Amino acid sequence: MNFNFITYIQACYDFVNYDAPLTLVYYSHISTVVISLLIGFFVLKNNPKLLLGRALFALSIFFSLWVILDLLIWIGYSSINIMFVWSFLSLLGVLIYLSCVYFAYLFINKKNIPFWITSVFSIILLPVIFFTATTYNLESFYIPDCIANEGNIFTNYAYFVGAFSALWILSLSIFGCVKNKDKTFRKQTLLLTIGLEAFILTFFSSGFIDTYLVDNGITGDYLAGNYGLFGMTIFMGLLAYLIVQFKTFNVKLIGANALVVTLWILIGSLLFAVQSTTALVIAAITLLMSVIFGYYLIRSVRNEVQTREYAQGLAKALADSNDKLFGLNSKLKELDRQKTEFVSIASHQLRTPLTAIKGYSSMLLEGSFGELTEKPKNAVEVIYQSSNRLVNVIEDFLNITRIELGKMKYDMTVIDIAEMMKVLEGELTPFAKRRKIDFSIKLESAHFHTYADYGKLSQVVSNVIDNAIKYTPEGSVHVTVSRPKNDSKNIHVVVKDTGVGIAAESIPKLFQKFIRADEVGKTHISGTGLGLYVAKQIIDAHKGDIRIESNGVVGKGSTFTITIPVYEGEIPKK
Repeated sequence: MNFNFITYIQACYDFVNYDAPLTLVYYSHISTVVISLLIGFFVLKNNPKLLLGRALFALSIFFSLWVILDLLIWIGYSSINIMFVWSFLSLLGVLIYLSCVYFAYLFINKKNIPFWITSVFSIILLPVIFFTATTYNLESFYIPDCIANEGNIFTNYAYFVGAFSALWILSLSIFGCVKNKDKTFRKQTLLLTIGLEAFILTFFSSGFIDTYLVDNGITGDYLAGNYGLFGMTIFMGLLAYLIVQFKTFNVKLIGANALVVTLWILIGSLLFAVQSTTALVIAAITLLMSVIFGYYLIRSVRNEVQTREYAQGLAKALADSNDKLFGLNSKLKELDRQKTEFVSIASHQLRTPLTAIKGYSSMLLEGSFGELTEKPKNAVEVIYQSSNRLVNVIEDFLNITRIELGKMKYDMTVIDIAEMMKVLEGELTPFAKRRKIDFSIKLESAHFHTYADYGKLSQVVSNVIDNAIKYTPEGSVHVTVSRPKNDSKNIHVVVKDTGVGIAAESIPKLFQKFIRADEVGKTHISGTGLGLYVAKQIIDAHKGDIRIESNGVVGKGSTFTITIPVYEGEIPKK
């Protein structure tokens, strides 16, 4: 721009020295600059790599430059200097508005702006940059009031950007709160939005009012604009609260210091603004009290922060330990899975030759290859019984691997437990007779239908009865199948023996892997401690239950109760 004015203008000099309200000017300009720079610098210094902190510092720099240039306009009386400084105000104003949007986006979305928003920023800035040093910005200089005549289109464009930025920030806040249901996040976003909106609205609306009043000859100076600067104080005050209350920007104790120092600056600046002696004394006393209370506040917050950091240190140490334990636990689970797969493979490999041994020994005992004399027959009987026990052990291991790998399959159909019990009675009666045990199965109804896997349910009931016979040196094993009146929704298979009994403290552990009761070991009967574990898993899969009752007294024995839900649908015809 080319304004050939005399650099020294008497009217401007007189206005600055006699008529200008410099008390308000100094108070509004200096205090807001110090506060914004103080908070912005503290945040940046505490965490210089934090993008949100750098955005806040940039915003405080743009604002401070605008305020300093505006202050130079108030106290200057050279038309050239005033016009030069004034020409940058709209550009800095637009940068302030866009910085507010950028800061709000970072705070709410926790990430940098995408390319399309960067493009929008560039489109908004280009006209301002291009027309700043032209008469579209400043048309002339009005000597009587020492003010510049602004171009309406250029100036209104800057105000439009301010209003548009306020709406943009409001929409960011609303959408952010809709997506994030966390109450703490919503509270922080609300406080930030209030602070930014208060700053932007007061900043651009006061400037707009100033321009309107001057353009219409209502006033000859831009006095209202000074009040708009205090919106920055509101914004920085809420930021300081966020820093102290929520540790925003990870500033911690510095936030409390900044809040207190800000308070001191605001009160202390009153000493330069008041005119009467009484007001000066009141301001001095207020400042002294704020220094005292501020000191105790900082010390209190410091103690709280130290305690909190100590607790956080312990929590972090605990979290690290948990991570290490989690890693170790994952490795142990992987090793356990590999072990399970190995057992499965080994069991399958062992079962094939055992099946052949058991089959041929059974054929020898039945005389399929000719009659055997007493001694060879006894030897083959031992082979058959040993291979049979080993097959059962391998079957238990295979069932465990299937259960643990989630590969246990159930062929669920409607079955009649009464028929199943008749089959089991025929299979187990010879074994009971050899042990001279009184064995019986009592059915309280002709039919007991349930929805189950016949083979697996039969295996569970057979194992429970077989164990009862094994661990009963003498006496009886009686099985009852019923639907009690107090539990008519379930079928109860009760196996009661007069064997060694089980101590009460051993009962809860019997359904775990590789666990056998101490009393069982005294009978010198071999076992893996897997049968009841497998039985429990199978019955649970049938939505049933298996429980044990015993007082641990020899001769009183134990009572096993297996419950299976009754099938109440239509019975399929055979």
